[in-house]
Amino acid sequence: PEGFERWLATNVYRQRQPGYAVATVALPLGDLSSDQARGLAEIGRRWVGGAIRTTVEQNIVLRWVPEGDLPGLYADLAAIGLAAPLDALLEQAAP
Repeated sequence: PEGFERWLATNVYRQRQPGYAVATVALPLGDLSSDQARGLAEIGRRWVGGAIRTTVEQNIVLRWVPEGDLPGLYADLAAIGLAAPLDALLEQAAP
């Protein structure tokens, strides 16, 4: 999907456990709509067994994502407007 490679480079890192990755969902200022929250809950159930973690940076982390599922996860996040690359948030925050 369009934008996937950039998102993969900025929002995803491999776990120590082979074959799994951690994906960060960037939330500008920690905000998301109620529709996005419901969509994110469904994404959590579909891709990571319902486990969603928050970060001190007010983002969301999805752990234990099978690496082969990353394109599908990205497509689902993009469909609810939550596939922004982390570097885009940094660019927005810069003065």
